Amino acid sequence: MTRDHISGLLRATCARVLSKDEDAITGGSLLVEDLEADSLDFAEIIETLKEHGVTLPAQDVLRIRTFDDFVDAVQARTAVETAR
Repeated sequence: MTRDHISGLLRATCARVLSKDEDAITGGSLLVEDLEADSLDFAEIIETLKEHGVTLPAQDVLRIRTFDDFVDAVQARTAVETAR
């Protein structure tokens, strides 16, 4: 998965789950403070990623603060899974 593909998938998923316009989700958007994501929202986003073959460990999810952090975490995880 390319970074652009990951970003597009996450942006669309976050917009749907958080009831936000995709244009309102920028790289620096704080998921909790700016986009008002809660733990249930994170769980739904993570579940959507699983449907696309990406599993993020809990310790990775706990470090995510911004939208770009989310993209970075998914990109790093897909790189690890691809290397196997």
